[in-house]
Amino acid sequence: MEIPPDSCAILIGVSKYRDNVSYPSYPAVANSLREMISVLTDPTLCGWPRDQINVFRNPTSASRLIGRIRELSQRTNGVLLFYFVGHGVLTENSELCLAISDTDARNPDTSGIEYLKIRRMLHSGTPATTRIAILDACYSGRVIDGLSAAIETQLADLSDATGAYTLTAADDVAHVAPRGEQESICTSFTGELVQLVRSGIPATSEGLTLGQLYPELRYRLERKHLPKPNQRGTDTADRFIFTRNAAMTDTIAGEASTSGAVAPDDGSRTRTDGYGELAAPQKGALSYATLLTGVAIVATLLPVVLAVGGILTGEDTILTSLSAYHYSNVAVLYTIGVCTIGVLLILLRDTSTFRSLITVIVGGSAIGAAIFPVRPFYVTPPVKIFGITEPISGTMHLFFMSTFLTGLAIICAFVFQASSEAVLSRRSEIRKRLYHSCGLLILGFTLQLTVLTYIMPSVTLIFPNLAFWAESAILVIFGLACWVRSGRIMAD
Repeated sequence: MEIPPDSCAILIGVSKYRDNVSYPSYPAVANSLREMISVLTDPTLCGWPRDQINVFRNPTSASRLIGRIRELSQRTNGVLLFYFVGHGVLTENSELCLAISDTDARNPDTSGIEYLKIRRMLHSGTPATTRIAILDACYSGRVIDGLSAAIETQLADLSDATGAYTLTAADDVAHVAPRGEQESICTSFTGELVQLVRSGIPATSEGLTLGQLYPELRYRLERKHLPKPNQRGTDTADRFIFTRNAAMTDTIAGEASTSGAVAPDDGSRTRTDGYGELAAPQKGALSYATLLTGVAIVATLLPVVLAVGGILTGEDTILTSLSAYHYSNVAVLYTIGVCTIGVLLILLRDTSTFRSLITVIVGGSAIGAAIFPVRPFYVTPPVKIFGITEPISGTMHLFFMSTFLTGLAIICAFVFQASSEAVLSRRSEIRKRLYHSCGLLILGFTLQLTVLTYIMPSVTLIFPNLAFWAESAILVIFGLACWVRSGRIMAD
């Protein structure tokens, strides 16, 4: 996605309050803010430049904060996005007030942010052509439904600007998991929204509008018996492309459009939300789910292809290890298969730079293990690879292979777990446990290979295929984890 110049995202997250009795502090709020930043700045999803995002964590002084928001709004000409996650309260006049860190529960209207002020800034206080408000707070839906005839009329009038869109978490009390379960999860609303953006919607368009996201978001929340979200959009607001569709395997069709372009109205989407710009990413780019699916297919089929192919081309039995097939008639299949896994892992880009670095290292190790195989004892004479012969080539193979296999365990137990679930559900817990189990199993088989290689090599004389089966199990287990992480199976 490409965001128009002179756009601005204002993200406010309040997870800590001075009055912790009236406004309990929730770690899930901090997680929600972090995950929203993550999906907005992901170049394969929402594509916001980091310098266009203004983050306010646990702000104090309502007057200074409102002044800063007004300043940012007045100089925004493209897209203006306002996101708040934290406590929402009702004033004596039944108006929504967003509580910040030093809000006084006795006087929220003077020490918090009255949302009517935000609405006025979004309506008449900015030259922005596209204005979006996403509110994850209690009673946030009241700004749409209205609380009395007068309030409802006033809010409706404020919402009737072309290009305005509001998405809210709940008409009454928003939902968050119990305090002891919040360390690694988001609030329910933001968690589901972020998860939906990351997973996409199969069999729809290449870019997802807020109008397409909202019915699916509402369905997911209702299915879990969570508070229903609400939305309101005006004019051509339903055409705003909020994110690239991660569920689609192809690149977004068409060339990058100019600022203010909109997705075609083909009548297939719900007429509700957002309008804006559709910009194509670099042609040939593959989605996170597509890359994982590719890894899953190759990793699962490679052991079978090598074993069957070897026997069909003259081998008497299954060879001692996957690496041994480098010296067989299906050597090309071995090299291409392992290198393909390596390349796909290198291309895999997580929202975390550190996690992306892990997949790059593991992918590079796979390529190294494929190019520099260890020579089986029955193969003579030694084969020279890039001028390198045994024992150097074998040593390099053992280093690369051990890094590769251990790395697969780390990807399952750490990368997949850390990047996958934004909200806690029964199925998400099952997936997390599965990733953890896959990592432990891969680590166990890797330790078995280490024992066979360095401590008890004589065992391979009795059971010559143990290394092959251990390596095959590792690839199949990792393939299963990739299938699940890609959303192809066990999705919500």
